[in-house]
Amino acid sequence: MTYTLETTIHVSLETFMKKFNNPENLKHWQRNIVAYDFITGVYGQTGSKMRLHYRINDKDFYFIQTMSHVSLPHELDMSFQNEGVVSFQKNQFKAISDTKTLWISENTIVPTSLKMRLMLIFMPNAFKKQSKQYFNDFKNFAEHDISVNNQNSK
Repeated sequence: MTYTLETTIHVSLETFMKKFNNPENLKHWQRNIVAYDFITGVYGQTGSKMRLHYRINDKDFYFIQTMSHVSLPHELDMSFQNEGVVSFQKNQFKAISDTKTLWISENTIVPTSLKMRLMLIFMPNAFKKQSKQYFNDFKNFAEHDISVNNQNSK
């Protein structure tokens, strides 16, 4: 399954990148994230890997994030892998003006287990809904410093 999302964030591309490309900020716009650990490489560079830990409804989920192409501030491609699914994300960031940035994200979800194949058949919008939530949460964080953790993130 492949889908594309886009949103305009009302901050400069420079401000967008400062907030987006900082792993310390994940807790402010990725709901349910518990922790992250670097596995290899330097964060934000092609080939780097990070382990992301999420807890949803008292269940722990782990993803390995791999930066497959980094050409910031305009492009960032990465993959996320866990038991049952691999997702690929191609991101483009474009300065529309001095105070607006367009974020376009093309996402491809590849199930690697029967459970995830069935989920894609019976709940095809679940992944897109989650991606939209992250988009909205990042927008609120970038524009208004609103954290999903209800902390003052300034």
